[in-house]
Amino acid sequence: AVLGLLIFSPRAAKYLRVFCSKLPWIAAKPLEFFGTTLVMTACAQIFTLPLLAVHMGYISLVSVLTNMLAYWVVALLFLLGWVALGFSFVWLPAALIVSVPLQWLASALTWIVRSVAEIPFAVLGTDHWLVRVWIWCTSGLIAYVLLRPRLRNFAWASAAVVFGLVAVMAGIRLQAAKTMEVVALDVGYGRCIVITCGEDTVVVDCGSTRSGAGKALKAHLKTRNIDEIDLLIVSVNKPHHTNGLADLLPMTRRMAVSTEFGDRALGEAICAAGIAAGTEILPLSEGIFALNALEVELFVPPAMAADASAAVAVRSAYGAVTVLSDHTELSLHRLMQNDNFGESDVLVCADHAIKFRMQREIVMKMQAEYVIICSNYVADTPDDVRNTARDGTIRLCLTE
Repeated sequence: AVLGLLIFSPRAAKYLRVFCSKLPWIAAKPLEFFGTTLVMTACAQIFTLPLLAVHMGYISLVSVLTNMLAYWVVALLFLLGWVALGFSFVWLPAALIVSVPLQWLASALTWIVRSVAEIPFAVLGTDHWLVRVWIWCTSGLIAYVLLRPRLRNFAWASAAVVFGLVAVMAGIRLQAAKTMEVVALDVGYGRCIVITCGEDTVVVDCGSTRSGAGKALKAHLKTRNIDEIDLLIVSVNKPHHTNGLADLLPMTRRMAVSTEFGDRALGEAICAAGIAAGTEILPLSEGIFALNALEVELFVPPAMAADASAAVAVRSAYGAVTVLSDHTELSLHRLMQNDNFGESDVLVCADHAIKFRMQREIVMKMQAEYVIICSNYVADTPDDVRNTARDGTIRLCLTE
């Protein structure tokens, strides 16, 4: 950021001063103030935007607006802060009096940042390669305009940036409509599965024995510009499948969860949290949920109430994904006998379950091209099987 300011700001600031000097005073002062804020923000972001895209996974599209609104607050904070510091060496009560408006200004700064962050599309995820190309091109255009500051250069470069972003988002949406993607996040001993196709997003479980599964999934969705979960399925009421749900409920439209089997108290608590967040609660029972591009079918094989769990089959025009839960051998046997529980392109299961003889037979029955194990244990995993403990977060795309 400092390098960008040193290289690009002198010429742009000089042009801005010359331009404003030709205007009436009443118009020149506000334009110079906001123009300086815009120039400084642009200079600081030339080199930082690509780094943010790679390392953070998203960038702010409202940083210029935030800086313009908050610049005067930050300036006053610094000024009064130094005044309060000076008084503190002389007479502490005077410093306390000066610090009162500092608290008001700090609250105002926080309010500005939070309010602007609530603007739709304030953040752009950089997971897709097209977005990263757009960011590199945008940084180059900003550098060109700052090195050759002319009003016409600013006009055509701004139009190119906006048009490029619209074209990139249209291209991403078109590609998403022709792709079914399954992601198994590396959350350790637990599970967090995301399946998308077109505008549909389905999540199966979100939990782990280590903290942060919900925040990890939320960050992943943010990088992909996904701000809503169409269907969240809780396959079994166990903490390592559910303790990350709290972070997801505000962005979840519908959630399928059971209060009849597994840990009933946990199921009731999840339902209560979902209702409080405005999420529609659906019973976890055998049936089909039809979305736009995805069809979700639940299988709940008969078992003892404490051991019952749901298997999930998600289908689209481009393939099928099956997610097995913590099933007993008896439940797996009954799944094998279910004629609707058919072939799948991707099979997701846990490490302890794949060791069951019956689960190996299910793998053979489904003829899955890809098998993903969600685990924190690597040993004894075949080379042709993907394991989150060994491979990290796993992403697979099914296309025509």
